[in-house]
Amino acid sequence: MLGTLSIYDGGDSIAISVGRGVAASDYVAVTGGADGLIASLDKLLANGKQFSNAVFTTHGVDGAINFKGDITFINARWIQNPKSGLAGKGYHRLFPHFPSIYFQGCNVAEGDNGWKFLEAVGSVLCLNGGSVSGRNTAGLGVRRNVGWAGFALAAAFLPISSILTAASAWSGKKILDGEIIHPPWSDKKTVFFIHGGKVMLRWTE
Repeated sequence: MLGTLSIYDGGDSIAISVGRGVAASDYVAVTGGADGLIASLDKLLANGKQFSNAVFTTHGVDGAINFKGDITFINARWIQNPKSGLAGKGYHRLFPHFPSIYFQGCNVAEGDNGWKFLEAVGSVLCLNGGSVSGRNTAGLGVRRNVGWAGFALAAAFLPISSILTAASAWSGKKILDGEIIHPPWSDKKTVFFIHGGKVMLRWTE
């Protein structure tokens, strides 16, 4: 059974903490910005790695992600550029069986640019079918082992049902590991793809 890839901004302390908290089979800390992302994916491909899912933990803006200290915003245009981006490099081979790919960054799926970003990712990573998701609001990255402080921060963002679930973490245990917290009014947007990376459905929940 294939595992989950957690790929995160290796230059950001919150992204490192959250990314390492994802329940994954492989963890990749990206350094060097967009070029580092390409290098990391190339290495995974060269090592014959394959995954059923992926979680990207980075900064985000409307329709793009960004690595700390890098001026490049990874948007739909960059992704689909075969020279500098992800297109045409065979990265779909990392995800052979209808993967679920999730971007945790703030505002990644906001507006029309958000849909374009999700569709661009799927057009290069979901050639075997799959789905790509993100949210349209700012999120809160909670460090691990933050005890009551993290619980208080989470309380400002999460509905009461999630707060009650997390309450057992008050004593300094891990709280909400691997998750960027988005407010209850946040929309999760998902694009589903058929084989060939063609859009089948846009879905908002």
